[in-house]
Amino acid sequence: MAVPLLNDINVKLQFTEEIDKIRDDYVDKAFKLQNSFCSSFYALLAEFTAIDAERGFCGVFCRSNILKRNIRFMDQERSRRFFKIMAMHHTVQMLAKKRDKLDFYVVSVCLYDSYEMSDGEKRLFELFYRCRMEFPRQFPAFFSKAALKYMFGGGENDIFAIAFLENFCYNSFKIFVKYFSEYISINRRIKLSNMERAEGA
Repeated sequence: MAVPLLNDINVKLQFTEEIDKIRDDYVDKAFKLQNSFCSSFYALLAEFTAIDAERGFCGVFCRSNILKRNIRFMDQERSRRFFKIMAMHHTVQMLAKKRDKLDFYVVSVCLYDSYEMSDGEKRLFELFYRCRMEFPRQFPAFFSKAALKYMFGGGENDIFAIAFLENFCYNSFKIFVKYFSEYISINRRIKLSNMERAEGA
């Protein structure tokens, strides 16, 4: 069994420490949201994204794992971009899943506030949403290509990297939804949130 180089260990340690700080920051921001559904959604999402980051960037190496290949370049900004891109993906998928029950405007504003998104990032999210709603079959590949460029710049759009990220995001959302709805169903969370909004109006 190969022994990892010391500098590889240091890279992973520095990365995980940065991920923990970013996770705590986004969890704190999520808890400040007035909408109870979005508050619980984004707080848990930040926790799960930190787990995804360690699994994706520090996990077992395979040739198609575009995340692990780029761990050495993950500074604070790129690490935050990973959190944001996962938040965009899961938000789009949740909006599509509950299109008749969730208000796009309310959810998107909560996303923008909790993740401090720039105007460009807001436009990117809205583009993802339109693609998911109008061209659902093309969404996974489109999202993955755009996400790779957003996180790492150009030159990372080979077919294996795109397929890896598609699968990574799909599995991440599936596991996240399972835990998010384990004790309180998603529909119940939405109903409670709407009742709170009505009482506060």
